[in-house]
Amino acid sequence: MFHNVRIVVLALSMVCGSAGVALAQASFSIIDHLGFGVAGAAQDCTPDGSTVVGVVDGRVYRWTEATGIEFLSESNAQHIFRAQISADGTTVVSNTFDAASGAYSAGYWTEPTGWVPVGGLPWSVVVDGRISSGWGVSEDGSMITGFAWIEGGRGEAFRWTATEGMVSLGREPGASSRATQVSADGNVVVGFFASPSGYWRPVRWVAPLFEPDLFLGDAVVGDVNDTTSNGGRLVGQVNMGALEATAFIFDDVHGHMDIGTVSGSSLHRSTAIAVSENGVVVGWSGDVITGNIEGYVWTQIDGIRRLREILQDLGVDLGDWRPYTAKTISDDGTVIYGEAFNPVTLESNVFRATLPLYVGLFNDDFESGDTGAWSASMP
Repeated sequence: MFHNVRIVVLALSMVCGSAGVALAQASFSIIDHLGFGVAGAAQDCTPDGSTVVGVVDGRVYRWTEATGIEFLSESNAQHIFRAQISADGTTVVSNTFDAASGAYSAGYWTEPTGWVPVGGLPWSVVVDGRISSGWGVSEDGSMITGFAWIEGGRGEAFRWTATEGMVSLGREPGASSRATQVSADGNVVVGFFASPSGYWRPVRWVAPLFEPDLFLGDAVVGDVNDTTSNGGRLVGQVNMGALEATAFIFDDVHGHMDIGTVSGSSLHRSTAIAVSENGVVVGWSGDVITGNIEGYVWTQIDGIRRLREILQDLGVDLGDWRPYTAKTISDDGTVIYGEAFNPVTLESNVFRATLPLYVGLFNDDFESGDTGAWSASMP
């Protein structure tokens, strides 16, 4: 169910370049009964934005406006912390107990099967009660990505399918890697590939070889959190020699684009968590030392802006709620989920925001590169 926070719904006309006029509605709502005052994480939504999943109090949930909250797992905050969902909303990826290893592993849930663990790599070991963790899922739910624990307390990126089982994506000797997300078709996997000295580096693995491609160079610190459905645009966080790491968007035509921070301060940090098909980026930005961070929306036209201010400009009253992170976004960029804090009631909870349709975000010379252009990754 929705808890309406004095919502004002506004019909807005926007003209973006030569793309024409789009009519849409703006709104902000809190999803009830997620966490009972404890932060509830919104972590992934279906392409149309109708279904969201996440983990709260160690339990995987799935929510739609029609069905409300469905808790899909037991409560285990130590081992269950992330959830992702397939395009049709029927497959959910997280962690579940694996009887074969006696530990928690990456796994998937469907209505007919319940939770099915996928185990670990042949050389995996159990670390703190887990043998692997699920992080990403392809559009049809057939591929899972994540990392498996190995000797030395390190993680090793993997991709899993029912036909191939769990396949390693490699790592540097003595270092870790993680496959954080996968493109809709399963052809591009993204995450981090740590250096031998331990710092994370942005990486992508591209089919058919799935060899690690450090597309920003082997000395750039950072990671990739999300990709568009064809793997053409990547978003995450990098440090290009600045005081703090900042959010970025990348494609093969224009390379790295710095998203910056909402304050413009070089002392603040930002990260890009998700990207829509038309290039709308969401995440958080602010001062991590004081904990003063805010959810943002970035577009090529408007740059980085606080989500709270965008909604207020559209006539939406958020009451006392302050979105402090935006976690996932629909394919068309109109539906955003994240977490908000209410300083009056001291509650944190999941929000759903809708925005006008952004069109014409990328001009004709900023087209997404396709995988065929990636000479560093392709045979």
